[in-house]
Amino acid sequence: MTYTDAASPLEDAKFYLRREMSEPEAFALGDGDVVVYTSPRRPGHAPNEDAAGIVPIDGESAVLLVADGMGGQAAGARAAGIAVTRTIERLLSPGEGESAVRNAILDGIEESNHAIRQLGLGAGTTFLAIEIAARYFRSYHAGDSIALLVDGSGQTPWRTAPHSPVGYAIEAGVLDERAAMKHENRHLLANALGQRRMHLEIGSQRPLKPGDTLILATDGLFDNLLMDEIAERVRNPVLLRAVGDLVKTAARRMVSPDSSNLSKPDDLTVIAYRQRAPDTLGTLEFAPVETG
Repeated sequence: MTYTDAASPLEDAKFYLRREMSEPEAFALGDGDVVVYTSPRRPGHAPNEDAAGIVPIDGESAVLLVADGMGGQAAGARAAGIAVTRTIERLLSPGEGESAVRNAILDGIEESNHAIRQLGLGAGTTFLAIEIAARYFRSYHAGDSIALLVDGSGQTPWRTAPHSPVGYAIEAGVLDERAAMKHENRHLLANALGQRRMHLEIGSQRPLKPGDTLILATDGLFDNLLMDEIAERVRNPVLLRAVGDLVKTAARRMVSPDSSNLSKPDDLTVIAYRQRAPDTLGTLEFAPVETG
């Protein structure tokens, strides 16, 4: 892969479905930078059942979306596409008021869940959205796609909890991370769009500081890299290169496990967002000083 550090401003919504990207794309997004990558488990052979979206709301707000479809290749991609497109449609005309973005996401998910069930194909999809506004973010998720916060020091103070038996076992302290990644039931889900008893977990507002990085990804990333490995790579000061390192490592391990002994072929989608440090120099006021 080759990368350039330049990132053009993102003004319109981006939608990724059945995509096979050879390298990540980078954009300037409000007060931060965003990088996205998505590709199937077997490039050139199998379709990608993941979907992703980036929706700028205004100069300070945006929504990032990731979905991992299930139920067979055509049905899975269709379910993931419905979840992301219906939510984007709602976000493009969110209405008025402080809760407009939140309400648009909730309406999009409700419509998506109904539409997926109406397909009658047994399809389903995970759903993960991060709402970014000024200096905070909020998560919305169903399933086992994960969002992770890596702060400027490389610590991981927050992540979403996967809605799966293995995910619940990790949260309860019954399984550690490495054991969970090798568990025979790691593919089972307890919650997803398309299920009759689907539920959406909504996080509280959390602060987002300059230098903080949010990672949203399907299990193609989190089944092939440990959290510490992800955090280490995310510390790269160039976000585009950090994501490039993540996806190259995951893709390599899918084909052939290395000394980590981790390997699980799967579709891989990653969105990374980093809050920029403010341009303090431009806000300083200087008064002339006479020197004798």
